[in-house]
Amino acid sequence: MINNTNTVKKSTEIVQKYNAPALSRGLKILEILTKKQTCLTSRQIANELNINKGQTYRYLYVLSQSGYIERQGSEMFKISGKLFSLGIQYIDHHNFINIVSPIMDDIAKNTCQSCHCTIRVGSKIVVIAVSNSPFQFGFSVKVGYSKELELSTSGKVILAYLPDTYRNNLMKNIKQKYDTEFIKNLENDLETIRKNKYIIANSTYVEGILDMSVPIVPKISNIEPFAISIPFVSSSDNVCTKEDAVTILINKAKEISKILV
Repeated sequence: MINNTNTVKKSTEIVQKYNAPALSRGLKILEILTKKQTCLTSRQIANELNINKGQTYRYLYVLSQSGYIERQGSEMFKISGKLFSLGIQYIDHHNFINIVSPIMDDIAKNTCQSCHCTIRVGSKIVVIAVSNSPFQFGFSVKVGYSKELELSTSGKVILAYLPDTYRNNLMKNIKQKYDTEFIKNLENDLETIRKNKYIIANSTYVEGILDMSVPIVPKISNIEPFAISIPFVSSSDNVCTKEDAVTILINKAKEISKILV
């Protein structure tokens, strides 16, 4: 006959032996900063953990020294890009990059323009893959390039197609940074993107570049909407028009979406 009392006692002893409260709280801090989508003070984090500020500060110090969080000013903390870097390794292991890259190569070949893939990391976009133009000249961004969602063409595309909860949280923070006119223009852009399912806009950073970007909304639950974009360069050697390039971009985005199901 099995002695249930001894079994429960033994299980409790194992849990106590391998319990690591400091590690658990450190992981909880990373979860809090990721979900809140904003900088938090050590006191705010302490309140979330229901422990005192002194204890919390020690955890924050270790996480900061390890590169998982970043200090903003004297008291504010935010998630760093290290988790993103680890996440990219995870995504790559599961063939995400291997799926997207060949199709991006086709886009570059058919349009003779560079293209890149962008995902959301917190309140910013980050470029995770690039296919360069086969021409001797062209314009491209580097893997790792990062910019605020609301200030980039691909960021607006991602923002437009995020689940409502995520987008609403991000918009709350965005509205605190800009005036009424900026927010109105941004909301109009998001509405237009959802209607047209793409965006074409003059680059606000490089004169002569036409940014075009399309969303990809995978049916896989653990992959957020992301964007494929072309920084279109007009020249006498263009093999396709900007309209042709957008059409190619949209069709290839659909091809990726069908694979990510």
